[in-house]
Amino acid sequence: MQANKTHENKRLSELDAVRGFALFGVLLVNLTMVVSVMSGGIVLPFSHDDLLNRFSALLINVFAEGKFYTLFAILFGASFKLFIDQKNNGTSLFKRRLLVLFIIGIAHLIFVWYGDILHVYAVTGAVLLANHRQTKERKLKVAIALFIFSTLLFAWANSVSQTYTDTSATTNAALAVFTQGTYFEVLEYRMKMELPNLVFNLPFVFTRIYGLFIFGSLLIEYEVLQKLRNQVDLQVKFWQYALATSAILASIKLVLESNAASPFLTHFISEWLTLSLALFYGLSILRLHYGGFQMKWLQSMGRMALTHYLIQTVCFTTLYYGYGGGFYETLPFYATIPLAISIYAIQGTLGLFWLKRFNQGPVEYVWRIITYGKSRKVA
Repeated sequence: MQANKTHENKRLSELDAVRGFALFGVLLVNLTMVVSVMSGGIVLPFSHDDLLNRFSALLINVFAEGKFYTLFAILFGASFKLFIDQKNNGTSLFKRRLLVLFIIGIAHLIFVWYGDILHVYAVTGAVLLANHRQTKERKLKVAIALFIFSTLLFAWANSVSQTYTDTSATTNAALAVFTQGTYFEVLEYRMKMELPNLVFNLPFVFTRIYGLFIFGSLLIEYEVLQKLRNQVDLQVKFWQYALATSAILASIKLVLESNAASPFLTHFISEWLTLSLALFYGLSILRLHYGGFQMKWLQSMGRMALTHYLIQTVCFTTLYYGYGGGFYETLPFYATIPLAISIYAIQGTLGLFWLKRFNQGPVEYVWRIITYGKSRKVA
């Protein structure tokens, strides 16, 4: 029993390290989403006139956008399987866990920022739970089919949206709200303008995330982590494949985008690059972890991922919107990178300090109490 417990803690710590790393990418992309509202600055990096802004947008577009939420979704699926497989857990507990996550997500969506992903995770997680008893072979087929379908769907949707230009009246109205509006005016705009768009886009996002959830759960069912841990040559081989694939796809994407080639083909390549780079990032952290590198910083960020995620959006919306710091449309686009690094560094430092005194983050603590009906100590 003791050996099993040690093995489980090691497995969870490596997932925490990957999750902590992914959290920085999520922060960076979410921050750029705030400053790129209605401008398409991330989707079309070559639209920036300033060279430094263009280079920064290009870095984020190629190496960050979509990659980290993909990695997070895979980790969610893996964590789901680990949770369900624990002896004292079951579907009823996970349903309660998802319900709490959904409530947190809806509150975050309405009162803080339209880019919330938690409510989507909760809804998608419920579907994953309903189908978790299917065979591994069937799950794998469904995951592959969903990824191919969602790749074509996203490529088509992005290519269509790229040809659409907002009217100046719509753009000016959005800018007026975000730069000068009070908190309640921003809240009203979110309810009237942003929420309907989110409801419309939910089926698109669900299709992609559900496939990634299945993929993550299969990593546990097929014991991929255990095999990577025990076979160094397999780690290196997968890592090299992911790196080579990402380099080829990134090169093709840059050529297509710089020459304003077919929007559909450009986004189709981008979707495959998203998956390959996400896997490359995850494998890189796993290789470092299995190689004996101390990753306490990343592990602490991963253990408090929900708390840090919510704090991040509160920080940058308050900083940029008119009811707070009012930096919207005043800071250059490239400033998002050092700002994201600064926020992440502060969070990491405070997170290490917090975990020296407590077993988990404050939001995770509340989440666990509601899930289990009592406080439950974690290792």
